[in-house]
Amino acid sequence: MHHFRSVNFLVVQDDPVDQLLMREDLATHKVVNRVYTAPDARTALAYLDGVPPYGGVGTPDVVLLDPHLPRDGGDVVLERLRTDAATVHVPVILLVDSPAAEQIVRSRGLPVQGYAQKPVDFAALAGVVRSVVGLGFAVHRR
Repeated sequence: MHHFRSVNFLVVQDDPVDQLLMREDLATHKVVNRVYTAPDARTALAYLDGVPPYGGVGTPDVVLLDPHLPRDGGDVVLERLRTDAATVHVPVILLVDSPAAEQIVRSRGLPVQGYAQKPVDFAALAGVVRSVVGLGFAVHRR
């Protein structure tokens, strides 16, 4: 018998339309996993550092990261994730706009576990969880 635990997501993307579409789709599918969103690198870093109002939220199990954030950019978030002992092993999935964009980002050889196309929806989250072998996580629905 397999035992799974619910996975908590941190989705870092700046497009409010994509965020709204994601929230609506996850609500439609009655996803009960915690999905935190950050519109920029600064907010994502505050979340990871437990700065209020994110104190006590804990480390995410999976981070979905748009590499093309305004200002500081996704590189700052990825560097923080990969240099902090608490998050070095957290799987990171980069969010891309298209297969062509994925190829461009993939060519950079970044320390990530996969790629997902925007907008993020239930199918994408479930696919991400399945793609990260050995996680023992599951996307849960009511």
